[in-house]
Amino acid sequence: MPMLLDIQRKLFARSERVKSLDFHPTEPWLLAGLYSGSVNIWNYETGAIVKTFEVTNVPVRCVKFIARKNWFVAGSDDFQLRCFNYNTHEKVISFEAHPDYIRCLTVHPTGPYVLTGSDDMTIKMWDWDKGWRLVQTFEGHTHYIMNLCFNPKDSNTFASSCLDRTVKVWTLGSSVANFTLDAHDKGVNYVEYFHGGDKPYMLTTGDDRTIKIWDYLSKSCVQTLTGHTSNVSFAVFHPSLPLIVSGSEDGTVKLWHSNTYRLESTLDYGLERVWCVAYKKSGNDVAIGYDEGAVVIKLGKEEPSVSMDAAGKVVWAKNSEVLSANVGASAEESAPDGQRLPVSVREMGTTEVYPQLLQHSPNGRFVTVCGDGEYIIYTALAWRNKAFGSGLGFAWASDSNTYAVHEGGSKVKVFRNFKERAGLLTLAYNVDAIAGGALLAALGTGFVCFYDWETGALVRRVDVEAKAIHWSTTGELVAIVCDDSFYILRFDRDAYAAYLDSGAEVEDDGVETAFEVVTEVSESARTAKWTGECLLYTNSTNRLQYLVGEQTHTITHADSEIYLLGYIPQHGRVYVVNKDLAILSYSLSLALVEYQTAVLRGDLDAAAELLDQVPADQRNRVARFLETQDLKDLALDVATDPEQRFDLAISLDNFETALEIARSGPQVGSESRWRTIGDKALGRCNVALAKECFERAQDLSSMLLVGTSTNDRELLGRLAELAVEKGSTNIAFAAYLQLNDVDSCIEVLEKAGRTPEAALFARTYAPSKVPEIVSKWRGELESTNRHKQSEIAASIADPSKNAASFEEGWKQSLVTEKELRAKMPASRKKVNGLFKADESGLLLVYMEPSDAVSLDEFHEWYDNEHVPLRIDRFDTFRSAVRYAVTSSTATSQSGDSPPKTSWGAFYTVSSNAVFADVSYTSLRSERSAREAELFTRLGMVDRRIYRLEYDSDLDDTLTPSNGNRKIGLTPQLATETAPYLVTNSVDVKLEMQDEYNQWFEKEHVPMLAKVPGWRRSRRFTLLDNGVNGTQAQSSHKDAVPKTLGLHEYDNTSPESTEEFKAAVKTEWRSKVLGPNGCNLLRRERKTCSIYRAWDPIAAIRAEQD
Repeated sequence: MPMLLDIQRKLFARSERVKSLDFHPTEPWLLAGLYSGSVNIWNYETGAIVKTFEVTNVPVRCVKFIARKNWFVAGSDDFQLRCFNYNTHEKVISFEAHPDYIRCLTVHPTGPYVLTGSDDMTIKMWDWDKGWRLVQTFEGHTHYIMNLCFNPKDSNTFASSCLDRTVKVWTLGSSVANFTLDAHDKGVNYVEYFHGGDKPYMLTTGDDRTIKIWDYLSKSCVQTLTGHTSNVSFAVFHPSLPLIVSGSEDGTVKLWHSNTYRLESTLDYGLERVWCVAYKKSGNDVAIGYDEGAVVIKLGKEEPSVSMDAAGKVVWAKNSEVLSANVGASAEESAPDGQRLPVSVREMGTTEVYPQLLQHSPNGRFVTVCGDGEYIIYTALAWRNKAFGSGLGFAWASDSNTYAVHEGGSKVKVFRNFKERAGLLTLAYNVDAIAGGALLAALGTGFVCFYDWETGALVRRVDVEAKAIHWSTTGELVAIVCDDSFYILRFDRDAYAAYLDSGAEVEDDGVETAFEVVTEVSESARTAKWTGECLLYTNSTNRLQYLVGEQTHTITHADSEIYLLGYIPQHGRVYVVNKDLAILSYSLSLALVEYQTAVLRGDLDAAAELLDQVPADQRNRVARFLETQDLKDLALDVATDPEQRFDLAISLDNFETALEIARSGPQVGSESRWRTIGDKALGRCNVALAKECFERAQDLSSMLLVGTSTNDRELLGRLAELAVEKGSTNIAFAAYLQLNDVDSCIEVLEKAGRTPEAALFARTYAPSKVPEIVSKWRGELESTNRHKQSEIAASIADPSKNAASFEEGWKQSLVTEKELRAKMPASRKKVNGLFKADESGLLLVYMEPSDAVSLDEFHEWYDNEHVPLRIDRFDTFRSAVRYAVTSSTATSQSGDSPPKTSWGAFYTVSSNAVFADVSYTSLRSERSAREAELFTRLGMVDRRIYRLEYDSDLDDTLTPSNGNRKIGLTPQLATETAPYLVTNSVDVKLEMQDEYNQWFEKEHVPMLAKVPGWRRSRRFTLLDNGVNGTQAQSSHKDAVPKTLGLHEYDNTSPESTEEFKAAVKTEWRSKVLGPNGCNLLRRERKTCSIYRAWDPIAAIRAEQD
């Protein structure tokens, strides 16, 4: 029977006469040389002209791509060989290659060579790596050279056809032909080699209207094909199909079977004479050139004929040869996804028909081959012919003993155990195809009918334009695939049987209750297979996906077309092939599919049991699935990816988890997370949390919103400083204005170069500063050396010198300003909302001198200049003690850590307002020359300002073991200095902070008070900190924990005592810190020994107070 080839036209383009064609190997481009002298590149997928080259004004007779160089070469009747870059339109070279028309050329498959054939009866070889130098000339023909072709099996040999009626075979390096064939009675137009490895054949065509197949080893003619009525322009072997494609000046293209040499089809597109041909080596596309244009056709289907059984045995066809491989023998669970499997290929045998369909029986014992209008059933192991017959289509039943054959039209036969069940199925409509499974499906035009295998009765008619049917192995689910979508239906056999038992008449459309629609998916499934209740499929965009319930999930997105073989649960892998029949695999956990199926059934208990079997690397996929099912709480528990968990926590308003993720993750780049939490918290009126988050995110606009809305002066103060640091002038100005800090407002305006605005602002709110600002304003204008600006500077009046110009009362405004400044509470003077006058605190400065500063220089400067400058000038400093850091440890869930230092200075203050006082802050800006120079060499300066929260000296319930505690003093005014200090700084989870504070005061300190040598414990909260020095890093500042515990001892080893060990091994402590310290986000612990103390100042000032 003839081959049933589906011939699809992909391009029909009218143009000038087309003399030569070539396909690009990777792009959908067709190169055409025209008789008009132009070269066109068409996109044969869209039909559009991509590029046009005006090469010459005489015919271009031959063109070829050189894709590896982004070139094409063209030979023409002006004797020139030209090379162009098809991307840039640049002409690479043009030179006279022959003294006559250039009729043909070919490009070496690997080397830098181009062969040209000409009417001068010679063939020349050019080397583009050597500047297109002529490297060899082949002489021997006595007429025009019409075509050249390299041998695909040996690229050192090539053949030439000539109008002298001969074909010559040549070897590169030899100018004498290997042999000559007297091929035709008239001129030979074309020569082409066979691509396969089994036949040493070549094709020739001639003006004698014949096509000849030659054995070039024996130099004998194997077959002569006749049928064309005029000169035959070409004939080629199709690279993947058993076809010979020929074209003639009679206007027809003929397709011949390359095994039987039978004429299969004749094509005529009405474009007059046929001149040239091209084919894709990796596909089924063929291009034909005519007098009036070009046509691209697709022959047959590109989907490979391949099948895999449940055990992993793969069978495929290569022309009539059948091969097999076993993926089960080569499967590796750790194999990378998408990597070609190194399978061992075995030859099974041959088949008498060209296989257009290969299909295993459900039990894998048999393989059906369909093609050329026939079917053959082979045994899968021995490849023996079990049954055969006429048939256009074939379908297996689920039991593997029953099958159906579509013989054409409405005729469908059913067989059981290879014996026909005559008269079982009689159809009154033309059947396009049939499909097997739990029911027999007959696909008609616009509908599909399902029939019972046993009775042949109609079960149900479904009105869809189906192109494929896929049944699940359970026989309950069926996929009906259409062009643009597919449907999943559930077959209820019990409902069908019950309907029949009821004796009701079956309607023309069958039993309505037999099927129910599960879902519709709006994409086409190119290939599909079931595993359980999960449908695996590939779509038109080369995605491998699976469907569970109504949800689709992507396994991979391939670069090229892939075709599904199946899924092997034991391997946990999906197997596919590409067009080159390379077998690839992708992991898909069976436990994952079963888990998703259980969730869709609503059986969450069963799903929970399966979860432990799901691989850890699939948990995030499970979480995404649960999120689509609106099970976000469960998704949050399952997910492991911090980003995914954070998004889920936010969507659930689970601030606790969101905060945990934000705090434990890297702080660099975490601003968006904090901002997101802050926005959510603000939306839920959780202002305290929003405030913290916006500060962490450094979201200045949101901080300003919250600060002004709640009148939070502390927040506004921190915002103002941060805005100045970041250069956000408008926000800094607005924050200072809300704080009534007019001096800082003026400073911000001046630093921003807005001196005129600063002068006008000062005139209203700080008249005493106007003369200074006006002077600066004038100076800026005069410095431009422009006459106009100098005139403006001269016209600016200074109120202190031109009081008469200010009728509103300049002197009175100065008096009023002074009175208002005097009445301003201390807590409002340059406090910026951060440091309050009624709060005592601690200034802690850790330092590391660095190799550039000797210890003697460091101590001399610190003891004799740095410390005295503070304790002598400011009454609020109550003690100053320097310690040597003897040990230091730090841990962090986010991986950052505070700077390491060797020395620490601890200053207790009775009022934190001192840290915002201009007199104090100016110490940094007005350093002595010695100190300023020394600071450039210091390795680390880690400055921290704390607010006192708890002091054991004010706790009447404590009775220390040594009896040294002072009761009733003003906070922090101890008159003795402890020789040994332990600092313990921590960040705990927000939700544990209050309990941590209670534990510290109610249990921890009372138990530490029983430790021999204990003196005192205090707890502080970090208000501000800064890090600088030659060793400072940007991450150090944010790595400092916010809660500080300060413990003073007489002895240097309290940790060795039983009382201390008992204090750190309590149930409450374990609860607060969490298992393995999981509630501790950061921790820094230092032990310090006293170096020098200025302690008496505390007692002296206490007496003065």
